[in-house]
Amino acid sequence: MRDLVSVIVPAYNAEKYIMDCLFSVISQTYIYLEIIVIDDGSKDDTSKICEQMRKKDQRIKTLRQKNQGVEAARNKGLEMSSGKYVVFLDSDDMLHPLFLEKTLNRLIKTGADIVGCNFLKIPSDRMKTDSARIFKEDFEDRWQSIPEDKILECFHTIKEANLHTVTCKLIKRDLIREYLFEQGVTLGEDTLFMYELVRKGFCLEFTHAKWYLYRMHAESAVHSWEHMKKHNPYAVYTRIRDEEYRSKRYEYAQMWEGRYLTTLCEKYWLSRKQHQKIVCRNLRREARRAMLYKNFPNSRIMFFLTFYCPPLYDLCAKIINDIRKGKKRC
Repeated sequence: MRDLVSVIVPAYNAEKYIMDCLFSVISQTYIYLEIIVIDDGSKDDTSKICEQMRKKDQRIKTLRQKNQGVEAARNKGLEMSSGKYVVFLDSDDMLHPLFLEKTLNRLIKTGADIVGCNFLKIPSDRMKTDSARIFKEDFEDRWQSIPEDKILECFHTIKEANLHTVTCKLIKRDLIREYLFEQGVTLGEDTLFMYELVRKGFCLEFTHAKWYLYRMHAESAVHSWEHMKKHNPYAVYTRIRDEEYRSKRYEYAQMWEGRYLTTLCEKYWLSRKQHQKIVCRNLRREARRAMLYKNFPNSRIMFFLTFYCPPLYDLCAKIINDIRKGKKRC
C-alpha cells in the first residue's frame, strides 16, 4: 500500500509548537505522505523553523502567503496537494504515530469515505511529557460504522463522531473534489465545510481511540476573544439553521436554533465575567437580531432580560427556581 496522503498544516505565529507538530507527522509509521505547511503571514520564526524542518525531510513542502485566515491557508494546502487522501492538522496539535496507518487500513478494509478518531485535550505545559507517554501506550481501537443514510442525522444530533471539525480525520480527496473552505467565514469554517460534505453524503468509520492530541494554551482564549470582536461567531449556526428550514427538515433546524441561542447566552455571560466589553456589545446586537427571527421560541422575555437587564434576569431566575423547589417539596 503506497497511496499518497497529504497532511495540510495551516500555521500562524506557531513558532512555539510547529516543530512538535511536524515531528509527530514525520514520525508516522505510514511513510507515503506529503506534509504541506502554509505559513499564513506569521510575524515570528514559524517560517524559519518550517524551512529548517523541510531541509531534514523532503516530504515537507512549505509556502508563505500574506495573512488571510485559516480557511485560505487550508484552501491553498488543498490546491497544492496531490495525495489520494487528505488530513487537516492544526499547527499546535499532534498526531499519534499510528494515526495514518490505522485510519488508512480501516478505510481500505471498509471502503469508507472518511475515517475519524477522538481527540485528547492536553495543557500546553504538559504536551511533551504526556505525548511521549501516550505514544508508547497500547490502545483499543473499536470501530463504529455510520452509513451514508445516517450521516446527516449524526451531524445534527452530535453523536460523538467529531463531525463538526475537519481535524482528527482521514478524508478521501475525491469526496472533497473542488469544494473549498468558504472565504470570510473565520469562526466555524470547518463546521460549515463538514456540513457541505454531510449534505453530499458519505460513509464514516469512527473510533474513540484518542490519536489526535489537542493542545490547550492561553493564546487560544485570547485569540478567540479577538476574533469575536471582529467577526460574527454565530453565522454558521444561523446558516445551517436556515438551510435546514429551507430543506423542510424542521427538527434539525430547531436543534440549531436552540444550540445557537444557548451558546449565545453562555458566551455572553462568560464575556461579562471576563470584562470583554466589545464582545458583550456585539453579542447584545446579535441577541437583538435573534429575537427578530420569525421562528424565535416563546422565551423572548427571558432572553431580553439576559442581555439587557442581567440583574433582573438573576432575580427572575431565582424566583422561578424557588417556585420549582417549592413544588417539589409539595
